[in-house]
Amino acid sequence: MLSQLRRNLWNWLPAFLEIAEAGSVVGAASRLGLTPAAVSRTLGLLEVALGAAVFNRVGNTLVLNAAGIALRDGVREATRAVDAGLSDSLGDPFLRPLRVASLGVLTELVVPALLDLKRTHGELVPEHHNIGPSDANNLLVRGRLDAAFYYEEVTAENVVARRLGQLGASIYCGGS
Repeated sequence: MLSQLRRNLWNWLPAFLEIAEAGSVVGAASRLGLTPAAVSRTLGLLEVALGAAVFNRVGNTLVLNAAGIALRDGVREATRAVDAGLSDSLGDPFLRPLRVASLGVLTELVVPALLDLKRTHGELVPEHHNIGPSDANNLLVRGRLDAAFYYEEVTAENVVARRLGQLGASIYCGGS
């Protein structure tokens, strides 16, 4: 019984994570390319199997409750562990995609560095995401980004921030 429950849970967790991020079944369905009814049914199956609700319903918004937060955090850790395990089992940390985000001027530094790394490690698949810091925070905590480069500080829990250096800024004006 428990092994069957665990097997089913793995099938339902992607929908759970998307609902947690989107805050609604409709938003999660859009991200997953599914109907809202299918996502709602999946959430219902998950909650029945767990014997507990994982969201509080506040109007049309779904907000994680304590059980949902614990499940979300566990699933994030599992996602990171599976990614690392796949890479390790293949014997090379550069065999997995390197998912990096930046925006604006920092991208002019990040993309050439990714290309240099690709030249050094031919099997590496660099993925650059040109997204804002709040989107990067969400992807980092979900294990869908490996690194992000921004002027703004990271605000998400469980994300380690390291200052790599300082960049200056200048203002240039043309004559009239």
